[in-house]
Amino acid sequence: MKIVNHLQHVALALLLAGCAATDSASTNQAPTAMEVAIERGYLLGEEVDKIHNYEISGWQYLAADGLLLPASPSKTYLVLLKDRCSELSSTETIGLTTTVSSVLSRFDAVIVHPHPGGIERRCYIDTIYLVEKPKKGDE
Repeated sequence: MKIVNHLQHVALALLLAGCAATDSASTNQAPTAMEVAIERGYLLGEEVDKIHNYEISGWQYLAADGLLLPASPSKTYLVLLKDRCSELSSTETIGLTTTVSSVLSRFDAVIVHPHPGGIERRCYIDTIYLVEKPKKGDE
């Protein structure tokens, strides 16, 4: 009887330890691109299906699941990706695919070359948001 009781206590302890490990792992996740943008003072605007007549003048890495694209002096977009694209953090240049001329949409992708001679990776766009830049001094 004592052996059965002891085994039940051991099983309960292992179960609780497993739950605690799961909770701590979930709280140590890296922040998402949306969380980073908000933390940096960007105001999330409306979700858009497309970016028309854009002229990309650079880009800003936020997290493995998204980036900021300044498409004109007055418009910046938060581009969230369908899957994590860890290569974004270590690349200096990106490319963009477009299914329709002068329009970037959810059917397109961010092209990443992790290093010279490396294999290109296409990171497909999931959602696009218009964001408002933080005011000077608020950054």
